[in-house]
Amino acid sequence: AQLTEALDGDYEVDVVGVGQHGASPKDKAPDFDAAIRSAVEAAERMAGDRIRHVHVAAAGRSLTTRRIGVDLDIEGGVITREDVVDCLAQGARAAAPEGSEPLHAFKIRYAIDGEPAPDDPVGLAGAALNAEILGVSVKDSYVANVESMLGRAGLELDEIVAAPFAAAEAVLIDDEKELGVLMLDIGARTTSYALFDRGVLIGCGGIGVGGDHITRDIAQIFGAPITYAERMKTLHGSVLTGPGDEHRLVDFPQLGDGAEIVRHSKAELAAVIAPRFEEIVELSLAALPGGAAARRSVRRAVLTGGGSLLLGARETAERIIGVKTRLG
Repeated sequence: AQLTEALDGDYEVDVVGVGQHGASPKDKAPDFDAAIRSAVEAAERMAGDRIRHVHVAAAGRSLTTRRIGVDLDIEGGVITREDVVDCLAQGARAAAPEGSEPLHAFKIRYAIDGEPAPDDPVGLAGAALNAEILGVSVKDSYVANVESMLGRAGLELDEIVAAPFAAAEAVLIDDEKELGVLMLDIGARTTSYALFDRGVLIGCGGIGVGGDHITRDIAQIFGAPITYAERMKTLHGSVLTGPGDEHRLVDFPQLGDGAEIVRHSKAELAAVIAPRFEEIVELSLAALPGGAAARRSVRRAVLTGGGSLLLGARETAERIIGVKTRLG
C-alpha cells in the first residue's frame, strides 16, 4: 500500500493520495514490482503529484531488537541536545548485529552519573549520561532488496521504519502506553506486535502467521478455491459461534468443479477459523521478549490489521491475553 502525505503550517498530516495493490492469497511468488508500481500510480493519480521518495515499513518478523546500556561522557558538565542524540545514535549502532542496519534507538530510561534522570535530561549537570536503549535493526540484505525494488519503480528510499512502532503510533493513546499495552497488528501473512510500558516501547517483533493462513485452512477443509475461501472469510467468518449458526448455511463451490456446490454451516466455518486465530494470539504472546514477565506488564491490548475485523476477534483475544482488549 502507498500513502502520500502533505504537511500544513501546523505540521498536521494531510492525506492527499492513497493507493493499494494486494497480492492474492494463492500467489506463491507475487510480483512485487508490479504491486509497487500499481500502488504508487494510484496514489499519484489521487494526489495529482509525482512521488519520488518513499518511507518503507518493515514488518515485525524482519526486525531484530536488542536492549543495551550506553554510557556517554559529558564534556562541559551540562547535558546538551547533541549529547542525547549522540547517546541514542551510539545505542542504535551498538544494538545492531553485524550485517544489519540500525533503524531506531528507543530510550527506555536515562540516568546521570548512575542516578535516575527525567525523560528529557537536557540542561542537567553531570559527568556521564547513562541510557538503557531498545535498538531496532534489519539485515543489510533487507535494505538492499528494498532499494533494488524501489529503484526499478523509479523511487528512492528515504527511510525504513519499524512497522509495529508505526502502527502503534497510529492506534494507541498515551495513557495506554503509560499503563502497559500490547498491540497486535494481524496482517495477511504476518502478525506484528509492539509492547509498551511506562510510556516507552520495550519490545517489538512479529510472527510468520496471519490472515492468509486462516484463508488456506478454509480452502483446505471445505475444498473451495482460495479466492472464494477468502471471500467467505470476509463475508461470513467469525471466531465465535452465535445462536443459530449451525442452521445458517454457506455455499462453497468445489475446487476444480465450480458447478458442484457443497453447503456448510456458519458454525462449521467458525470451528475452522477459531483454532488458527487463537494460535496467532498465542504465538504472538510467546514471542514477547521477557516471556512471562513481559505479559505481566500488559494492562490492556489493542488489535489492528485486517485479521482483527473478524467477528469475535476482540473477545477471543481478550480471553487468551487476559486483559481488556479493544480494536484500533
